[in-house]
This record gives sequence, C-alpha cells and structure tokens, in this order.
Amino acid sequence: TFHVHLPGTDEPVPADADSTPAAEPSGSGSRALLCEDDAAVRRVTAAILRQANFEVAEAGSGEEALEWLSANSVDVLVTDVLMTGMNGLELARQVQARQPAARIVFISGYTSEVDAEELAAFPGSCFLAKPVNAARLLAEVVAACEEPRG
Repeated sequence: TFHVHLPGTDEPVPADADSTPAAEPSGSGSRALLCEDDAAVRRVTAAILRQANFEVAEAGSGEEALEWLSANSVDVLVTDVLMTGMNGLELARQVQARQPAARIVFISGYTSEVDAEELAAFPGSCFLAKPVNAARLLAEVVAACEEPRG
C-alpha cells in the first residue's frame, strides 16, 4: 500500500492562455502498412493509427508485409527496424522498390543498434525511438503522408 500526501491549496487552478484543444493529426484515409513482430505493440500502434483515420494493414513479419503488399498499395510503411527474419531496413528497400512513392517511418527500441547511415538511404523517412507516445507517432506518420511523392 502506498500513501501519497500532497500539500493542499485554496488557490484557483490557472486557466490556460489558449484553452482550445489543438487539432489532432489525421490520416484522412491514408493507407498504412504496420510491420511489427511484437503482437502487443502492433495492436496498440494499429489502434492509435486507426483512431486517427488511417486505413491500417498489420503484418507480424517482413515476409507477411511483402505478401500483403503484392496485392495492395500503401502510402506509408511503419516498421520496426529489428525483427526476426527480414529486418525493417530490408523491408523498406523492397517496399520502395515496388512502390517508390511510399514513405517510411522506422521505429526501434534498440537505438544503439540502428545505423543512422542506413536510415539516411531512405529520403523522407523518419526514425522514432521506442517507447514513443501516441501524439509523436501520429505527428510523424501524418507528416510522412503529407510529404510530396517522388
């Protein structure tokens, strides 16, 4: 059992200067292919993207993602970098070879093992370190979708 004792106050809570909530980023129907080998992380990430109006296809491996991609197009690939089997960098290479206009958002919890030079080979891509909060994830994925296509 924990007991937390905080000092009380009679002062009113200051009102924010701008109490209007900021507009939530929106995928407005953009198609995202989410490739994440951790099922729990994949479910949460997919739910975040869907709540922002992305059409989300989920894959648990690079091979599964490529199988889905053989019959579908994608606006943005959101992929873990380090996965069993095909890693996210190889998946991104194959996605861009098939669909050059696709944007890439890389995510990894192992930042020390991610090669920045390899990531730089994907113009217009971005990298997010896990854990990433929903607002940052959405901001980056929406920004990727809004970039001019190649």
